[in-house]
Amino acid sequence: MVKANSSKAPASGARNFIFSWGPVLVWMAAIFYASSQNTWTLVQGPPSAQALRKSAHVWEYSALALLVGRALLATWTARGAILSRPLMLNMWRVGVLISSLYAASDEIHQAFVPRREFHVTDIAIDTLSATAALGIWYILYIRRRNA
Repeated sequence: MVKANSSKAPASGARNFIFSWGPVLVWMAAIFYASSQNTWTLVQGPPSAQALRKSAHVWEYSALALLVGRALLATWTARGAILSRPLMLNMWRVGVLISSLYAASDEIHQAFVPRREFHVTDIAIDTLSATAALGIWYILYIRRRNA
């Protein structure tokens, strides 16, 4: 005999997956699209323009890391994990890893876009941004928990 609730479980799981990981995939697609544009020319501008271009890396990969962290926590807690310090630490580690790997793949992608280049420093900026964003989230969680 099949329970009436059993048919809703896969739909609920799919819905949770879409709500958790959908924003991550949309943000990754937005990064990919922006990286595909050759309007970001190699022309060197004033230092303020260069700083603005590099700050875009900080914001886009901080946002990506936070979206990945949110999705990881949603996935793990849906599978029965309890929100705890070790879980948050794992979220930080895995979130930084996923964001860093995507940053590296994005730079490789840019190497094939006309008037774009591969820069190891951009991967470093992206990784540090993801590390900082998730690190701040982790610190705030610990402080809130200990308060």
